[in-house]
Amino acid sequence: MTSDPHARRGLPPRLAEGIKGLDRHQKKALVAEGNLVIVAGPGSGKTRTVVTRAGYLLETRISPLRGLAAITYTNQAATELQEGLARLGVREPQRLFAGTLHSFCLAQILPYARLVGVELPSLDALMNDKEEKALLQECADDENIDFYAFREIFTSLRRRLAADEDVSDHPKGQIRAAQRYEMACEQSGIWDFEGIVLAAVRLLREHPEVAAVVKARFPVVIVDEYQDLGAGLHRLVETLLAAGVEITAVGDVDQSIYGWAGGAPEYLDALCERSDFTVQQLVTNYRCGSAVVAAAEIALAQQRGWQANPNREDPGTLEFQVADGDIQQQAEQAAQSVLNLLNAGVAPHEVAVLLRYRLPLGPLIEQRLAEAGVPVRFDGQSTAVTTELGRWLEAAALYATCLNPGGHSGPPPLGASALLDRFTSLERTAGRPRSAEPRLVRVASLHKTLLAGVHSSALSLRQWSQRVVADLDLLEIAKSIGDPRTLKELNALTSAPDELLLSELASDTAGTGKVVICTYHNAKGRTFTAVILPGLTEGVVPPWDGPPWDRRPLKGSKLAEERRNFYVALTRSRGSVLLQLSPTGQDAWKKTVQHGYSSFALELATSLGHSIGPAPKTAAHAYQEMNPGATRPEATRAVGDA
Repeated sequence: MTSDPHARRGLPPRLAEGIKGLDRHQKKALVAEGNLVIVAGPGSGKTRTVVTRAGYLLETRISPLRGLAAITYTNQAATELQEGLARLGVREPQRLFAGTLHSFCLAQILPYARLVGVELPSLDALMNDKEEKALLQECADDENIDFYAFREIFTSLRRRLAADEDVSDHPKGQIRAAQRYEMACEQSGIWDFEGIVLAAVRLLREHPEVAAVVKARFPVVIVDEYQDLGAGLHRLVETLLAAGVEITAVGDVDQSIYGWAGGAPEYLDALCERSDFTVQQLVTNYRCGSAVVAAAEIALAQQRGWQANPNREDPGTLEFQVADGDIQQQAEQAAQSVLNLLNAGVAPHEVAVLLRYRLPLGPLIEQRLAEAGVPVRFDGQSTAVTTELGRWLEAAALYATCLNPGGHSGPPPLGASALLDRFTSLERTAGRPRSAEPRLVRVASLHKTLLAGVHSSALSLRQWSQRVVADLDLLEIAKSIGDPRTLKELNALTSAPDELLLSELASDTAGTGKVVICTYHNAKGRTFTAVILPGLTEGVVPPWDGPPWDRRPLKGSKLAEERRNFYVALTRSRGSVLLQLSPTGQDAWKKTVQHGYSSFALELATSLGHSIGPAPKTAAHAYQEMNPGATRPEATRAVGDA
C-alpha cells in the first residue's frame, strides 16, 4: 500500500461528493489508518460509512494490483455494498470481493487446500437439513444426552471448540457429542455449511503460506456485523491479522441477538480492547427521533451516548397501550392499530408489526388485516424469503405473474433487464465467469424461462420454482454463494405444498403495498415509519427459561441478549412506536402465561413517566412468595414494583 493516501490518483467526483456528506465521526472512520473498529448503532449511517471507506481505500491506499474483501452477514448486504460503490463511481469488480463469510471461505481460502496437500469434501457432499439433524440425533443418542438441548447450543459449542476456547461451562456429554459429530463428518467425507468456515480456519492456521496468499490479494478486509459472526470468524480474523492483513470490523455489541446461532458480543469487544486497533464510534442516530433514542437506551439498561439528529425537529412518538383479553382480542387490537395508521396516511409498507415469536399472534393479526382488505407480508410464512437469491426469485415470480393474464395488475416493478442485472450480480458473488452471450440474448432467454408454463393464476409455486431452479442452475449457484439459508430457501420453494400458488411468492420487492409482520430477529437491518409491538407479556418479552413445567425468569447473558432483542425492535422506527402490554400471552412452548405486563415495557414506561395502571398479580410475586429467601432477578423487579 502507498504511504500517502492521496498520492496515487484523485478521487472519483461522486466519491469525493459522498465524503463531503459524512458527519465528523463518519469522516474519522473513513480516513483512519490501520486496523479499525467502527461501532455503529442503529440509524448511524453505517452502510454509507462502510461503502465510502471501501471506495476510499480502493482509490487511495490499496495498490491497483491488489484488492479489498468485504465479509457481510447476508448476501443482500454484499449486493448493497457493490451497488453503493458503483453509485460512488468506484467500478473495479476484479479488485473487490463482497460476500458472506461462507462464500469468502469457499472462493478465497479453500481453493488453496489441494495445493498444500489438504483434501476436502466436494460441495456435492454437503449435507441437507434432514441429514444434519439425523447425524446430530445419532451423536446425542450415543452420548445419552437430550437431543433438543444439544441442538440448541450445538452451533455455538462447535465454533468455540474449533477456536480452542474453554468450553467447560458445557456438560461433558454435549462436548463429546459435538466432537463425535466432527469425527463422523471427517470419517464419512461429508460436511455442512458450518464445516466450510471451520475448514478454512484450520487451513489458515496450519498453513501460513495460504494466509500469505490471501494477504497478497486482499491486504485489507472489512467485516460487517462482526458481533453476529461468532468464534469461527474471530479466529479467522486473528489468523489474518497475524499474517499482516489490515482489518476493519464494523458492528454494535448492543445488536448482538443471534446467540443461538453462535453470535456473541465479546468478540467485537475483544478487538476494541486490542492495542493495534483504533475504535471509532458513530454516535448520531439519523433514523429515530429523540423520544425513541432515549427510550432505546433505557430499554438497553446501558448509557451509550447515542444522540438523535440535532437537525431533526420531530422527536418521534412513543405510546403505551394496554391490550387486555385473550390472544384473539390482542390480535384484534393490533390489527386495529394498523388500520388507524393506514387511515392516517401512512403507507402500508411503512408499517411493521414486530413480534418476539411469530406464533400465535402473527397469523391472527394477518387474518384480521386480510379480512379488512389489507395486504400483508408475513415473514413467518413458508414462502417468506430473506436471502438475496430468494428475493431475486420473489421479484422474478412477481414479473411472471404481472405478465400473466389473470395475475397481478400493472407492469412488474422490475423488468427482465433489471432482473438480469441482479442475477448477474448473484453469479459474480458465486464466482461464475462473465457470460459471453450478447445482453439482448440473455434478457430474452431469462424472459422465456420465467414465463414458460405460466398460463393461469393457479400455477403451483413448486412447479414454477423447480423449473426455474433447474433452468438457471440456481442450486449450484446457491452452493457456491455459501450461505446456508440460500439453499434452505431453495429447498423450501421447490418442495412447497401443492396448494401454494406462485402468487404466494410474488411480492412487490420495490417495497410498496404490504404491511410487514415479522419477528424481532427478522426486523434487524430494516426501517419503518411506524412500528407496533404487541404481545408485551412477562414470560414472552422477555421469555422465561426452563422446561414448560418449570419456567423461571432469565438471568445473566440470556437476559442481556433479550434486552438487546427488545432494543433492536424499538429502533426499527423512524417515526412512531406503539407498545401494547398484555397481562396474558403465549410463550415459545405455546403455553398460556399469566405473569403480568412485560417487565421491559414497564421499566420503560416507569422511566418515561407513563402511567400504565394496576396490573394483575404476577407470577413474579407468586414466585417470591413461594421462595421468600430468593433474590429477584432483574427481569422481574419492575413487574413486582409497578
